[in-house]
Amino acid sequence: MTEALGDLIRKSPVRAMPGRYAVVRCADLPAGSGYFMVTRDSDEVTIIAEESELDQLPALGQEKGYRLVEIRVAAPFQGVGFLAAVTRALAAASLSVLVVSTYSKDYLLLKEESLAAGLQALSEVGFPVVDP
Repeated sequence: MTEALGDLIRKSPVRAMPGRYAVVRCADLPAGSGYFMVTRDSDEVTIIAEESELDQLPALGQEKGYRLVEIRVAAPFQGVGFLAAVTRALAAASLSVLVVSTYSKDYLLLKEESLAAGLQALSEVGFPVVDP
């Protein structure tokens, strides 16, 4: 890991968000706007939502039992290898992850039973883990 990447990691706090989340596949955009994230491509609509909102979605498929982990990236677009370091740390701990990003944050979806191990793995590579 480069010194610049190590510095970026140490300045990018990580926190587990409250709630349980699901990743849902839909044929069309749903009504409403209270979902965490809605993504559409040429084949499908994918929604990340709290499990309490699932009955409102016209789901074609869903994966439940996820916890959402937020990484506040200290310098978005400047971190060559940033997500590679994140996924490498989780892979070394034998954890599967779904990663989604916004302009200044990356989010990890980890199975609930993997949350503690995931936060520990990120802490070991230098991410500061903070309370929600």
